[in-house]
Amino acid sequence: MLCFFSFEAKSQSIDYYTADLIATQIPDSLTYSTNDIAYYIGSKMRSPEKRLRSVFTWITSTIRYNTENIYPLNRNNYSRERIVSTLLYRKGICFDFAFLFKDLSEKLGIKTFIVYGYTKRGRRISTTPHAWCISLIDSSWYMTDPTWGAGYVQDSRFVHKANENYFLVDPEKFIRTHIPFDPIWQCLNYPVTKSDFKSRIPKAKKETLFFDYKDSIKVYEAHTEIQQLTHAIRRIENNGITCYLDYDQLHHYKIDLDRILEKQRKEHFFTAIKHYNKAIFLFNEYTDYKNKYYLPYKSDQEIEEQLNQIDTVLNTSLTSLNLIKSPDNILATNIKQLKDLLEQAFSDLKFQKSHLEKYLKTAKQYRENLSRDTGKY
Repeated sequence: MLCFFSFEAKSQSIDYYTADLIATQIPDSLTYSTNDIAYYIGSKMRSPEKRLRSVFTWITSTIRYNTENIYPLNRNNYSRERIVSTLLYRKGICFDFAFLFKDLSEKLGIKTFIVYGYTKRGRRISTTPHAWCISLIDSSWYMTDPTWGAGYVQDSRFVHKANENYFLVDPEKFIRTHIPFDPIWQCLNYPVTKSDFKSRIPKAKKETLFFDYKDSIKVYEAHTEIQQLTHAIRRIENNGITCYLDYDQLHHYKIDLDRILEKQRKEHFFTAIKHYNKAIFLFNEYTDYKNKYYLPYKSDQEIEEQLNQIDTVLNTSLTSLNLIKSPDNILATNIKQLKDLLEQAFSDLKFQKSHLEKYLKTAKQYRENLSRDTGKY
């Protein structure tokens, strides 16, 4: 259920007349591609804030909420084709509004993140998850909800009513109606708990510890996807699970994390196989060269490098296997088999290195005779 709440947004402190006008003047032929829309807006204005305002105005005046296709957020099913669909049919759900806003913002050079959470009206918590955006303007983070900015749903029908109060809202005011699943996206030094959110005007408790969310966001950006999900899960759990929506989002994050970890395990295993096979190929090349009495001639260093390369490739294979954590039974069996093969390959390599060391110590003029007399190396 889309609702509205009255509070002063950053948009009221600056004249957006030009930005709003430009949003209405974008030729229709350019409005079916985010590249074209962003290029048009960017060519007319230099100010990041005014560019963002044009994006907000165009989306909220053009895109309608799709009341026929309301369903819980599922980011795993998202693809860029949905942006194309949103632009083509001029409608979507909150996730589509948010992703369109983010895509256009970033094409205009404005750092923006999509935030997932839920909302409330008065003290009534929504029964469905929601998506909105945060953007970095002049080193400060502000919230924008392009869905609520476009209108609201009443009696299962979308009522288009543009509302600029949901553009670049101060985090302390935005938390009155929107709470992220992950508290990092509250952009508050004293985050509000899920329990506190239920109060009429939520505020952090006095004993709340200071939270440097700006540094935390920088760390988030530098992290891998696995690290991002792992830390998000911990923050959500620490901030309290007070309703089904919290539990559901946490469950989906854990599924996402397991999926990525499983994919990573397989990638490490196939990388290990690839390097093992490469090492065997190089081994066969070396053996063939050795059986030809090390002809055509190569320097001692070049011959040694052949075995050193095999050593490097085998170690790369073993390293990839050691990166695999908590494999299932089938993968664990495959890992054991590959490690046995690697152990044998390292043993063979050790023997070949020992032989080569003796060989290279022998006077060059006797090498060919030595190879013929001993027969096997």
